[in-house]
Amino acid sequence: MKNLLIAGTLLLMACGPNTSQTSERRVSSSDSAVQQELTVKPAAGYFARNDIKQNDTIACWVLETAAERDSVLGIAKTMNNVIDTPDFSKEVMAVVTLTPSSLTQELTLRSATQTADEANLHFAIKIDTPKRTHNSAAVWVGFVPRSEGMKKINFYRGDERIETIHLDK
Repeated sequence: MKNLLIAGTLLLMACGPNTSQTSERRVSSSDSAVQQELTVKPAAGYFARNDIKQNDTIACWVLETAAERDSVLGIAKTMNNVIDTPDFSKEVMAVVTLTPSSLTQELTLRSATQTADEANLHFAIKIDTPKRTHNSAAVWVGFVPRSEGMKKINFYRGDERIETIHLDK
């Protein structure tokens, strides 16, 4: 009987409210409540300048002014297209580029979320055959709304963080 009482007490202690299993549930549920979907508007009419310095296969930028935009991106204006122009007082430009290649490259924004102080952009990156007769760099450009307290933007390839960029303004 004494062993049964001790076993029962140990069982209650193991399943009590202070166990790590219970606190893990609390952490994950509070994380999901704080994180919300972020609307990012893809921008058309831009290409990566061929004189930018790109040390990695994937490069990320957050552009907060027209001068910064012009140092990384060129404008692909034709007679028929419209160039999406950001309002830098209300939004920043998020840019992801891949190194030039003859392989077919594709960048897709899979999801965008935000917390009180950061934005998280998750991309799918596909590099595949067939080869082309020329090299080009894939580029993805989007407008991320500025919000009070946002301090940084995290870029991900799937769930792997590529880079974190802190906002100046």
